[in-house]
Order: sequence, then structure tokens, then C-alpha cells
Amino acid sequence: MRVWSFRLALLLTAAGLAPAQELGGCWLRDATTPDRSTIYLLCENGIVLKSGDAGSWETVRVPAEGRLRAIHFADSRRGFVAGDSGALLATQDGGKSWNRIDTGEREHFTDVRSLGAEVWVAGYKGTIMHSRDWGRSWQRQSTFASDPIESIYFASPTHGWAVGWWGLILRTTDGGTTWQQVRVPGVWETLSSVYFQDSKNGWAVGMYGLVLRSRDGGATWERQPAPVKGWLNSIVFAPDGTGWIAAEYDLLRSDDGGESWNVIPLETSMAVTRLVATRDSLLALGPGVALARSRDGNAWLKLEVDQLMAGSSRTTARARAARDSS
Repeated sequence: MRVWSFRLALLLTAAGLAPAQELGGCWLRDATTPDRSTIYLLCENGIVLKSGDAGSWETVRVPAEGRLRAIHFADSRRGFVAGDSGALLATQDGGKSWNRIDTGEREHFTDVRSLGAEVWVAGYKGTIMHSRDWGRSWQRQSTFASDPIESIYFASPTHGWAVGWWGLILRTTDGGTTWQQVRVPGVWETLSSVYFQDSKNGWAVGMYGLVLRSRDGGATWERQPAPVKGWLNSIVFAPDGTGWIAAEYDLLRSDDGGESWNVIPLETSMAVTRLVATRDSLLALGPGVALARSRDGNAWLKLEVDQLMAGSSRTTARARAARDSS
């Protein structure tokens, strides 16, 4: 099976003929990989880029107004996109078409997570909405929080965590029927991302180089030293067990299970704001750029999204011409 880094490297050699501006540009906000053969990239302006086994990309416009912030697929067919003013959309055909979902909530949604039919979407004013039936019906879960949530993560259908502004940390052990707000002494910084390897071991990162570590399912947290003092935007662990943190123009890497972190400089002028682990590799996303970890794990292959979108336009034009001539 070809790894993502190899496929993205091939795409770098493709010359695009149609101007990317026709698609309105792209600020990459999120990505999801439901299986080994598919990856979805989400642009905040409503463009979803999809790549399959053949390594080519296609473009789908999501019918939503305002900024889109998060995408997640439960399997190869069913996925969700969330964004501002309560925007939530679902697909049941692998992203070919999208339907709007009305949860009854109008706060900005910042993150979405799906484990089978169980779906959670989180956002401003401590909002967490939950569905047990693939998004057909929704209930608001009580968090007793008023600050914005930036990131939500579930290690299982029962164990979940959410983090946000002013040191907000929430945890649940019953799928969100009840949420407990965890206070960490001295922590007031905004937290941008939370990630758990299992029901016990997790991390949360945020502004001013804040790294928090939990060993008991998020009941308690301790500060970890970080080699930078910038904004830490995203944390994830790759399939090989290495930990990664997006630190604006650098990455932080851990080779000891998240006990310590080292700076890995990036050769890019774009800040990295999101990390996504694929089945075979790792993606780092930012405004107009995607970086794929090389096969040996020691380098990053750069993909300009404008070029990717142009290549997608060319592929679409060829498919249209072939259809018209038949």
C-alpha cells in the first residue's frame, strides 16, 4: 500500500492548467482519513478536496455560508463538516453530496467527532451537541461551561474530553450524559487541542507553550516543559508512536511517549495550525500548504494547495470533456 507521503510527492510534479482562483482559494482548516485509500482536506470557505487510491484529487463545494472549521468521517461513506453559526453538514456517499443538518443550535461550531452512529459537535459558550443516530436527531449535553470549546476528542463512545478558552477542560466517562469541569491550578491559558492515546493517557496544548499531561483519564493534569513559548495549536500521535505538536512555524516531536518534546524546524513561511494522523503517515496543515511526513520520518514533503486545486480543476475539465464527446 502506498503511503501518503509518496502519493503527495507525486502530486507535486503535476502541472495545473486551470487557475486555482476559480475555486476561491483555500485556507486548510482540517483533514480526515477514514481509511487507507482516502483523505479529505477541508478549506474554511466550503471547499473539500478528496483524494483516493489513484492519487488524483477532486473538488467538492459544501453548501454552507461562513467559515467551516472541522471535518470528520466515521467510515468511508459517512462524514460531517462543522462551522460558524451552527453550520453542520453530513454526507452519506463519501463526500459527493452534502445535506444541511439543523441541530437547533446557532453558536459557532469548532470541532466534530464521530464514532460510528455516535456524533458530537462542540463550539462556543461551552456548547456540545450529541446524536446517537448518525445526526438524524440531536440533544444538547450539559457542560455548565460558558467559554468557547476549541477541541473535542473521544477515545471510545464513553470516554471523552473537551478543552477551550481560559483553561477550560471537560471530561466525561458516560458519553457526555454528564460532563465534569476540571480545574488545573495556575492554568488560565486558552487550550487549542486535546488528544488521548487511550482512556487514561492524554495531553492538551495551548498558548504560551502550554503542554498539559494526564495519566488518569483527565481527572488531574500536570504541566510539562516545552522548548518554545509560542502558540501550540494541535497535538497528535503518529502510527509509529511518535508524538507531534504544531507550534506555529515549528513542530515539537516526542520519541518517549510524550514525556519530553524537541523542536523540529519547518522550512515554510506558513504557520502550521493542524496535525492529522493518517493510517500510514502524518499531515501538517496551514494557510495554503500541506506537509506530509516522509517515509523515513526525518523530512516533510511540501504540497502547495493552490497547485493541488489547479490539478483538481484540470482533472475535472478532462472528465467533462470526455463526457461531452461521448
